[in-house]
Amino acid sequence: MNHRMKILILLLLAGVLLLSAAVAHRAFGSSGPGTPPENSGAETPAGSGSVTLFVENGLWGARSAGGRVLLEPNWYHLRTMQDDLLIARKQTGDSIRSGIIRTDGSVLVPFLYSSIEPKNNDLWLASLEERGSTRYHLYRSDGTRWSDTEWDGCELNGNELTLTAGHDTVTCRMEDGVPVRTAWNSTHEVGLHSLTMQFDAAQLAKMPDTGTLLALGNAAAAYLIYLFIDDRYVDSSLFSGSGDPASVAVSARYRGCRLISAEVSGVTVQETTGYPAYQLQIPVQYRRTEASGSSMVVRTALTLTVSRNAAGAYTYSGFRDASPGLAGLNR
Repeated sequence: MNHRMKILILLLLAGVLLLSAAVAHRAFGSSGPGTPPENSGAETPAGSGSVTLFVENGLWGARSAGGRVLLEPNWYHLRTMQDDLLIARKQTGDSIRSGIIRTDGSVLVPFLYSSIEPKNNDLWLASLEERGSTRYHLYRSDGTRWSDTEWDGCELNGNELTLTAGHDTVTCRMEDGVPVRTAWNSTHEVGLHSLTMQFDAAQLAKMPDTGTLLALGNAAAAYLIYLFIDDRYVDSSLFSGSGDPASVAVSARYRGCRLISAEVSGVTVQETTGYPAYQLQIPVQYRRTEASGSSMVVRTALTLTVSRNAAGAYTYSGFRDASPGLAGLNR
């Protein structure tokens, strides 16, 4: 290889390196990876056109359709959620976090999330990372939460949304961008056994919201532990009053009885003049052992009424066993 050819090859290699450096600079900006690209004065139409996003010196801002600056370019990233709502990213402590702001700069949703991304036009998935685990909140496009539940998993396949939280699974069908519950399957531990809740779309249409339904399942499981396993498990303050059967000699009711299975077969919203109350139908199966050592399997139906007070806490306000004599209850 002659001297001229070597020089030509070296010049080509130098050109490739310079081109790669330029591409990297445009991709990451002058401050390194993670910094939005510098694009001074460039504008990107967003949403319906009533808000225009722009980037100056690597930071994002927003203008009205008429050119008035709504948000100064102080943000790591902006994305239109609705005409007057934006997903924003900013430095929070040592991390860059996402939240939801209005076009006047007021904060609608705090900067807690590692990301907020659309699942469709009216369903946004917010990722919450803490102690090495990721959980999810679901938001509507108006910035309100779809439910108060923190989900472990969220999958959207076509028109079907599947949400998981521990042993709980909720399946929804997306209708006009809104999740409509079509199936519910949750499990709540009661000692070595479980309380299950399985509902279809027709049942769910008449039931309370997702967060309330999960809380009611937990309340019912706690009550069964109180009845069958440990009479110290539920704080007595959860009972409605000394005159109510639910607060009288509960600890003596199911001694010598071992729970086999239980399910919540229905939840009815009670009509009240005050705070909401819910009646849970709970078919159970348990084994009753006599002093002689003989035993029998009992199948009965329990009815538990759970009320919500002014502080938002749940209290037990009523209890009934369809077959109290089989448990040896003196009623």
